[in-house]
Amino acid sequence: MTPEKHHYIDPSTPEWMNIPPSTGTSILACEFKDGVVIGADSRTTTGLYVANRVTDKLTKVTDHIYCCRSGSAADTQAIADIATYHLSNISLFLLAGLV
Repeated sequence: MTPEKHHYIDPSTPEWMNIPPSTGTSILACEFKDGVVIGADSRTTTGLYVANRVTDKLTKVTDHIYCCRSGSAADTQAIADIATYHLSNISLFLLAGLV
């Protein structure tokens, strides 16, 4: 018997019970004539446990740039924060005529 097979499950068990749960993120962006629509699911999981059902996976970086986050929540939030910081500094330099 191979380790991948669940020998403890009765052969009469429905097939859907043998499928491992999906914990992926759904992120979508659609461009149309007048703009872009972006969306994402709102759940954060830790393994099979849903740690938070209301997570914002879309982060505003500038007025016209958004970051769609997937993966480790802490890491992706840190990257979005760093990008926001650097772009804010660049825009200040541009407004001041220093670049």
